[in-house]
Amino acid sequence: MKRKIFSIILTFSILAATMPCTVRAESYNGLFYKVEYDGSVTITGCDENTSGAITIPDEINGLPVLSIMSGAFQGCTSLTSVTISDGVVVIGRYAFGGCTSLTDIKIPKSVAGIALGAFSDTGYYNDERNWNNDVLYIGNYLIEARNEINGNYTIKNGTRVIAESAFSGCGNLKAITIPDGVAYIGDYAFRDCTSLTDIKIPDGVTEIKMGTFYGCSSLTSITIPESMMYIDEAAFRNCSSLKDVYYGGSEDNWLNVEIEGLNDLYWIGATIHYEKFDLITPALLIITPRDGEYELTADTEYDGTAYAATYDAEGVLLNVISVPFTNGTASITPETAGAADIKFFVWTSAAQPITNSEEKRL
Repeated sequence: MKRKIFSIILTFSILAATMPCTVRAESYNGLFYKVEYDGSVTITGCDENTSGAITIPDEINGLPVLSIMSGAFQGCTSLTSVTISDGVVVIGRYAFGGCTSLTDIKIPKSVAGIALGAFSDTGYYNDERNWNNDVLYIGNYLIEARNEINGNYTIKNGTRVIAESAFSGCGNLKAITIPDGVAYIGDYAFRDCTSLTDIKIPDGVTEIKMGTFYGCSSLTSITIPESMMYIDEAAFRNCSSLKDVYYGGSEDNWLNVEIEGLNDLYWIGATIHYEKFDLITPALLIITPRDGEYELTADTEYDGTAYAATYDAEGVLLNVISVPFTNGTASITPETAGAADIKFFVWTSAAQPITNSEEKRL
């Protein structure tokens, strides 16, 4: 429930941070802001004379500051330092874009979403010393990877957030390792990474955002943690090679994951593998012989495979016949030549017993 509430707050904050603002009626210490319908505050800009160092507060007049609006400080070329207070959740698109003198940026651990271009063309962004193997970090936040990145890449330990579109268009990226501790992966983070073949999303991530893997045409497998709650629109659009989905929970857990829009279509043809299995209480197997054929019935909701194994008088296995077991029933004809006993049993595809086993003497 806490995760769901946080997701709603984060979504609202992103919307607030990306919606254009036409009125800057309220100000605080040189910052302009607006109060949202939920009582939170969005920073919308600053006084034109603002320069040097600024601090984004955690609250204004007792109201929490949750977001910085898209373009809020864009082009403020006299800013040199920004400290964002703990409590801010979202930094909007191009919020500090074009702040060419901005070289000192402090992002708190409360930030869960950094939108496209939030720090593009800042002094920090333009300083080659801040790029490591074609990837830019600000503290524990992965901001952007250049399209020239290729081969395998491991995101540094301690990273908390992968920003929106961070690896978008990195067509030569073949494999990426995302460490535990990453909690948020932004919209379109891996869009058009056309050479990426498989990826593992770490435990703790609860959402796959809008278009995260859009156009990853070589992606054949993905590992999704049990913590996953929501898969957004177009997350796997045009992932035409997807064959295997490895899910950390059970089938029942998977059915509780909310999947938006047409994402269902991209699971067609893919096999979903479950790491955990729902505990099944075996049902009573009823066997009715009918002229060499046996009708198996059980009061169960599970489908699987019915087996008839025949043994000789010494207990040596002679033959095994299997047929589908659906809607609580199956008809099976064992190979009985030389057999003294038949053992019947019904299993799921994961070899979990659906029913008890029963033996018949011939």
